[in-house]
Amino acid sequence: AASARTLANNFAVGGDFSLGGQGQAITVTGNVDLLNGTRNVTLLNSATFNGNITNGTGLGVTASTTARSLSLGGTNTFSGNTTVNGATLNVNGSLTGGVVANSNSVVNVNGTVGSSTVSGGTLIVTGAGGNTVVNTGTATVNSGGSITAATVNGGLLAVNGTAGNVSVNGGTLG
Repeated sequence: AASARTLANNFAVGGDFSLGGQGQAITVTGNVDLLNGTRNVTLLNSATFNGNITNGTGLGVTASTTARSLSLGGTNTFSGNTTVNGATLNVNGSLTGGVVANSNSVVNVNGTVGSSTVSGGTLIVTGAGGNTVVNTGTATVNSGGSITAATVNGGLLAVNGTAGNVSVNGGTLG
């Protein structure tokens, strides 16, 4: 389609897939069943899932630029991590599993996630970031945001909100 589209259908996804072709964003308001697997999505443009994502063991998000984003609303109950590579992930709902911000990626937690790992990317927590590990890259807990606990192995953890116990093995706590 030559313009942005909204799909209200429920989807069952049995393999890796791409979203946002033809240079336009796509919004899925129905539920997405990952059919008990780990699925990888390639963002050809920005996309939004406002329904619930269920029955999976993980989600990989890849794009060639952080200007392409995937926004997750709803109650997402699949297990495993959502691993982001070169894209932006916006968690606006809840995510039972964790998020991983790899190199050249940005993860914005405006809702709730089970855990957060930063391995070269950027994590910005305005909601609830769960247990957080910073290996390399930057994690920022904004005012009003919180993390349960943190381990800093490298990189930077900047806390302007609330953090539970923090262990610093390397890197910087600010």
